[in-house]
Amino acid sequence: MSRSLLIILMAGVVGLGAGVAAFYGTRGPGGNAQADSCAASAPVAARLTPLARGEVAAFQVTAQPKLATNVGFKAPDGRDLKLSDLRGKAVL
Repeated sequence: MSRSLLIILMAGVVGLGAGVAAFYGTRGPGGNAQADSCAASAPVAARLTPLARGEVAAFQVTAQPKLATNVGFKAPDGRDLKLSDLRGKAVL
């Protein structure tokens, strides 16, 4: 198998994985819209609580997920945006 064919196949697998993750995160079972009722979040929050020390002491672990603050910022093209403008989209 040639190196370029291997790279193309690997890129295809990575792209497919990214597509599945994007679909599951936004349109799959419950998507992100049900974040405040995620049963798995409580045990994770409990495990993270003791780790919030030192440089990450400001990290606050909450018992229940909370909605992010509707912060405002400039888009790359200079437009004013708010976090709520991106509702339903993956934001890093």
